[in-house]
Amino acid sequence: MDLFFRKGMPVIAKQNMQYEKPLKIFNKFYAIMDLHDWDKKTFHMTHEFYYW
Repeated sequence: MDLFFRKGMPVIAKQNMQYEKPLKIFNKFYAIMDLHDWDKKTFHMTHEFYYW
């Protein structure tokens, strides 16, 4: 993937966030990152946070 081997840093082109519940301090949580799609210029991924 050419995006990771160029001298420049990746730039966020679009960001969308949806908050359902706030994370509280010292609560245990886990995060999932999913890389959906990529091409020479962009990649699309999601991050999900869950706690119990």
